[in-house]
Amino acid sequence: MRRVGSTADAKIRVVLATPSKVDAYCRRGGAYTGGKWSCFNGFGVAALNAKRWRTGPTTAHYPSLDQYRAYLVDHEVGHGLGYGHRTCPRKGALANVMLPQSRVFYGCRPNGWPYPHGAPAR
Repeated sequence: MRRVGSTADAKIRVVLATPSKVDAYCRRGGAYTGGKWSCFNGFGVAALNAKRWRTGPTTAHYPSLDQYRAYLVDHEVGHGLGYGHRTCPRKGALANVMLPQSRVFYGCRPNGWPYPHGAPAR
């Protein structure tokens, strides 16, 4: 992944937008977010809900807002790269970033980073 000079060169655009703008992006791809969720719309846009970005999830406990934001970007960009939703392999496991963690963890522990699981070394 790398930042490009113009959106014309981008395969995936990450957009942080108001809930109503995210709804418009997502509707284009056939998804209805109801002002609550983010999406990858199938047309090269990972639309991130700015309200969620600011406050974090309302229905699931995340250890930090930074980790939730990493999850939000990594999850929607993952859809753009062709990955679908995953399930929790077993209770207590670190969640795959493609598990829809904004709602519930299904017994897994929260994780905002792609495989291999966990935050990158600093």
